[in-house]
Amino acid sequence: LIFRLSAQKPKYIFFFIGDGMGLVQAKITDEYFKEQYNDSLSFLRFYDNGFQTTHSASSKVTDSAAAGTALSTGFKTNNGSLCIAPNGKDSLNSFTFDAKRKGYKIGIVTSVSIDHATPAAFYAKAAGRNSYNDIAMQLPNTGFDYFAGGTFLEPISERGNAFQNLKNYGYKLVTSPDSLRFIPGMNGKVCVLDPAKELYYGIDREAGRFTLAQLTKTGIEALFNKKGFFMMVEGGKIDWTSHANDPASTVYETIEFEKAIREALDFYKKHPKETLIIVSADHETGGMALGSTLTGYAANLKLLHQQPMSNVAFEKVITQEFEGKEVDMEHAMSLVEKYYHVGMEGGIEFNGYDSLRLQRACEYINFPEKYPDRREAMKLFNSNKNAAKFAVKDRLPAIIHTMNVILSEKAGIGWTTHSHSGVPVPVYAKGAGSADFNGFYDNTDLSKKIEVLFE
Repeated sequence: LIFRLSAQKPKYIFFFIGDGMGLVQAKITDEYFKEQYNDSLSFLRFYDNGFQTTHSASSKVTDSAAAGTALSTGFKTNNGSLCIAPNGKDSLNSFTFDAKRKGYKIGIVTSVSIDHATPAAFYAKAAGRNSYNDIAMQLPNTGFDYFAGGTFLEPISERGNAFQNLKNYGYKLVTSPDSLRFIPGMNGKVCVLDPAKELYYGIDREAGRFTLAQLTKTGIEALFNKKGFFMMVEGGKIDWTSHANDPASTVYETIEFEKAIREALDFYKKHPKETLIIVSADHETGGMALGSTLTGYAANLKLLHQQPMSNVAFEKVITQEFEGKEVDMEHAMSLVEKYYHVGMEGGIEFNGYDSLRLQRACEYINFPEKYPDRREAMKLFNSNKNAAKFAVKDRLPAIIHTMNVILSEKAGIGWTTHSHSGVPVPVYAKGAGSADFNGFYDNTDLSKKIEVLFE
């Protein structure tokens, strides 16, 4: 395929990737946003839009490494591979390196660890996506100008010390939100790392932590120059919450992603003829649907407001309550009532079927031998910890999964999987050259559409 270069060539290019964010994640968030905050997702109103297919070289259902590779290099690879061709030998090069050679400044931003698959696809190569130290050691070799996200998952190994390597290549390391204001005045390359290895979940609202919007805004200030820049910003935890089929957390992660996009829109308003904003995903996660079997044509998204914390935060609560103890139904129900506002005005109303499902979760936690078939345990509780070698605490998330199912159903939300799905995902574009992103095409073609912008 030959891609035309629009007469409107942008100098400042933003590529926002909502990891796991399909059309439904965006639509449900938009509806919830309107109901609760009288607001809406800005990118859904972008005039130019299209769809991209997401299959990898090895499967109709991609993983993030293969999808990130396609978006970054314009070539397909196998699931699990990061910028390495399907033959396992040949390297695939991201367009970010070409852009850097041509004088553009480069920024890579994420809400998960900076060495995770999607951000890594824009600066590293690895036969296996979990080669975290290898990936981290490659980061400063790029000479890219701005990195920001969660800290390295495996900073030290026999290969070397990733933090020392940052220093060796002249990167300034920032680990506190209070220090962000100094970055625009710094000369040289910067790496901002949250010591927690990921940013907080939006629904958990932890004070004093980095936000994706902050990192995006700071990146704009650090990268701005007359030649131009490219910034990739990933909302990585939309994927994580969708894997968990956690409806409210998925909505709030998408809102955090939206807040980062608004920073780019503020920049666009100052440079409308020179800025291009692209918003898309690497794949869809969870097979999310607006509509479920038990609610039919009804939906009540306001119920999501009754969930006060992420599945990860609630797991900490129940672990503290039940670790080393037998999980009794009465105690479990009291926690559910407290944290999900069951029975309160405007809250979730439990029926006999809901209580039965919670009781089954408690039974599975205490007596996993009653669910000997791993497939049944996965289907009912998203858990394969039914073997005797696992402790009770390993099965406690069955309560969380059960509540995710119940809340989703009552809100009118359906899920088909705890993995990725193979559906095409939307592409939204605004600004100089945005018309080139209309249509239906492959993820490798989306990469090529971006690559020609640097010619």
